[in-house]
Order: sequence, then C-alpha cells, then structure tokens
Amino acid sequence: MNVRAEVVTTVNAAARAITIEQYEDCTRASRDTTEFIASDWRPILRTNGLVAFADFWNFPGTAVDAPNVARGGWSHVAKHELKLPSGGIATLYTKRQLHYQTKSWRHPFVGEPTLKREFHNLKKCRDHGVPTASMVYFATAKVEGKPAAILITEALTGFAPLDVYLQSLPPDAALARGAVLLAVARVIAHLHASGLKHGCFYPKHILVPTNGIGQLHLLDFEKARPFLLRHRAMRRDFGTLFRRLPMCSREDFEVFRREYCVRTQKRWCPISQPLPSSWTARELHL
Repeated sequence: MNVRAEVVTTVNAAARAITIEQYEDCTRASRDTTEFIASDWRPILRTNGLVAFADFWNFPGTAVDAPNVARGGWSHVAKHELKLPSGGIATLYTKRQLHYQTKSWRHPFVGEPTLKREFHNLKKCRDHGVPTASMVYFATAKVEGKPAAILITEALTGFAPLDVYLQSLPPDAALARGAVLLAVARVIAHLHASGLKHGCFYPKHILVPTNGIGQLHLLDFEKARPFLLRHRAMRRDFGTLFRRLPMCSREDFEVFRREYCVRTQKRWCPISQPLPSSWTARELHL
C-alpha cells in the first residue's frame, strides 16, 4: 500500500536531521523527538533522493509480506536497494505504519505508533550491546491527518532464521544444535539483563550466521518492553521460542536453560534443579 499525500512533519526546520550523537544528548529530555538519521547514512540517503519524510514514505520497494491491517490502520514491510555514492548497492528494510497505534501509560487514550516503541527499544539494545539490525532512519509525521511512522534498518546478509538453520543440520548434529542454542541463551540473557523482554521471541526473529561463525542478531522489537519479574520474562520468551522448535528435545532445552542460568547468575534459576515439569509441559509443549 502506497499512500501519497501531503506530509506535515512535526519537527522544526532547524532540527530536521538528528544524528546519533545529538539524539543521545536529548534522549532523556524528550521522547517526542520525531526524526532520526544515522550520520553515516546521510550522504547515501541524499544520493538516492531521500531527504524529507515524504521521500521515504513514497519510496518504492519490494513488499516482504502482506500488510498487517489492525487497530484502524496498517503496517507494512518492504525491501529497498539503494545506490552507494562509491558504487554498489545497499539493502535496507523499511517498516511503514499508518494509524497503527499502541497504548501505554504515557499515551493511554490515543496511543502512539508501535514503531516508536521499537525505535526506543532498538536504541536501548544498542546502548547495552545487544546485537540487532542497525538503524538508518526513523520518523513520525501526519499523513492524511493520521499518525504515520517509518523505521528503516540495514539488511543483515549472511544470516538465516534460527528454525531454518536448525532444520538444515543433519539429525545427528547434536553438538552443532547445542552450540547454536547456547548462543541463543546468551543473547536472550543479555537482552533480559538490559531490562527488556522480547515479547515476540519467534525463531524467525533470531538470525544465525550461515557459516556458523559470528554473533547472532535479534529482530522485531515492537512488542519488547520492560519487565518487573524476570521469571515472567523467561516464561514468555522461552515458551514462545521452544513451542516453535519441534526439532529440539527436552535435553536441548535443558542445555539452553543451564547456559541462561550461568549467564544471569540468579538464585531463582538454580542450575542443579530442572524447571517444574508442569511449567515445562504447559509453556513449552515439549
């Protein structure tokens, strides 16, 4: 879906482009900042005619999937290829939303774009060293009088979704499967240590290097949020993940859980004791 309309941005002309460094300076001062551009991407975007919100909103791309239609609006993901000033192509993924709001204690009635939550979550992940796709551009505006938002991230090449990667392993590759699950346990422990639960911890949102070397990366932080009780964050993220990994056994989950416990070093997650069988069976369906 391509909405072409006059776009009225909410930022001043003097603050149309906020670099990473500038944004860090004003993060605590205001969460209503409506535009962000990664400084190293500015010349590349300008080369491709992407300067104002309307340019990004109307920039043609290849749809990744069908738009999500809900909450009185829609959300859509597209793939773009940009020309580099020095030659070559850069691949980006763009999320666009129109009147696709989520309510929070800050905005209990009208809500705010879910992409705004994802933007702040991605920034928090970056600040804590959680591996994610790098942000290129974010902005909110009004389109046809409705709230709109755009979030652009760099494409991660040389990676495969966790379930696809595990399915590519031979049945007797227990060591390789265990090594990947250890890496997943470390990255989710890192995320929880930052104070966030993922909330949508599907295998497709965990990217594994296809050569088996390097860091895993996490995607899709629209539903990530702070938590008060870590065991609830564990229940949500662990259950979401392992219900969608039929190739993994209880032993695989125990390897995962033990590594998580080692990384978090919390009393409530004793390595010497397995999780209650009722919890495991109900939440993980193993």
